[in-house]
Amino acid sequence: MGHPDEPAVAGSSPHRPLNYKAVPVTRPTSLGKVLSAGLGRISRAALTKPRATPPPAVVLEFGPRSIDREGMAEYQRLIGYPVSDAVPTGWVHVMAFPLHLTLMARPDFPLPPLGMVHVRNTVRHLRAIAAPEQLTFACWAENLRPHKRGATIDIYVSASVGQELVWQGVSTYLAKGGIAPDAAAHTLSGKSEVPKGPLGDLTVTRHALAPEDLPEELPGHHRWSIPKGIGRAYAEVSGDSNPIHTNALAAKVFGFRAPIAHGMYTAARALAEVPHGDSFTWSVDFYSPITPPKKVTFEFGEADGGAGTIMRVTSRAKIHLVAEVTGA
Repeated sequence: MGHPDEPAVAGSSPHRPLNYKAVPVTRPTSLGKVLSAGLGRISRAALTKPRATPPPAVVLEFGPRSIDREGMAEYQRLIGYPVSDAVPTGWVHVMAFPLHLTLMARPDFPLPPLGMVHVRNTVRHLRAIAAPEQLTFACWAENLRPHKRGATIDIYVSASVGQELVWQGVSTYLAKGGIAPDAAAHTLSGKSEVPKGPLGDLTVTRHALAPEDLPEELPGHHRWSIPKGIGRAYAEVSGDSNPIHTNALAAKVFGFRAPIAHGMYTAARALAEVPHGDSFTWSVDFYSPITPPKKVTFEFGEADGGAGTIMRVTSRAKIHLVAEVTGA
């Protein structure tokens, strides 16, 4: 874990920070604890002014963990993959998600987890992963920075089989009203810009194409019907039971007229419909949320130069997500 020569995810450090302390995790936290921590922070905020503090200088280590074949099969059916021992990259994210929660529940995590929105995701899937294998995870946070609606932070995860790095991911979360140091003002626009970082032999300035970068029309078109109960269905499979996806009252508290679909459900469903091989980089930017039941259009086409596939999910004048998958 954490080898100095590990390749980096777009916008990330080449390897986990050397000054971060390794913290073994035997049992990741529950979403209930995260929500309780968030409520506690809201209560304290009524008495004290929020301050910008750095992310905790820790790397959470968990595993080796066996792959739940039964749970993965349910995920594959829901997303649209054939049921097999081939582990979808979205399922690795599902396995890593409890570590996101464990990090967010820490008292020294700088942003309130309650109401935090997933706005961007990038994965580097380095080789095929099979169900009999066991994965060991490392998770940490970096890049607390201002956003026009509050503050964002990146949560990184690496997954290894033994000493072999097989998967890397970075999830960007937005905390509306959150506080971040002014020194990171390069992201005040709220656009997809991120600190430059190496991705193999590439240099990337954002995780996915912005909507204005895509053609007005893409050649592939599929119509999707997003059912009303998809929030609960994905929550049961993934463990991400954030009430903004499952509870009408909670969704309204956070500014949504009804429960919204999980971004990672929509993104994974899009990825499942395009070729991507065993080794690839997958980037997604989330825009307008989907409120089921909803009819949406999934569009896809060849990226510039045939290096991969670009994707877009829309409904009427709204763009819900823009994504790209290329060779690793």
